[in-house]
Amino acid sequence: MILDTFKVEISEPYLLSMDYLIGPNCFGIKYEVGLSLGYHHICWASGPWKGAASDPTIAKMSGIKDKLIEGESIMADKIYKGDKRAFLCPFSGHHYSLDDSMKEHNFQIYSAHQSVERVIYQL
Repeated sequence: MILDTFKVEISEPYLLSMDYLIGPNCFGIKYEVGLSLGYHHICWASGPWKGAASDPTIAKMSGIKDKLIEGESIMADKIYKGDKRAFLCPFSGHHYSLDDSMKEHNFQIYSAHQSVERVIYQL
């Protein structure tokens, strides 16, 4: 599965507006979407979450990590790189500093990530 979140703008909430701040004078909520790699179907969705919540915090609170069996990982973008057990993320570094296997690894993750971005765009 490849995991990502997306934001939806909302009007300013009456209470706790800072929890929903996603930009200057812009408020929103987030949703988390997981896409299967084989058939590009949505196999996980959670939300709404407060707009100020970080993506790794949402993944922790949504319970997606609890669904993993031993040895499984979720493909994700660089923001999830702090949890290497649950998330398979691209290697950091400049393209020229990576060896061929690292470049291939990053290519596979970025290719899969484009699929989830297309689904999010349609949502």
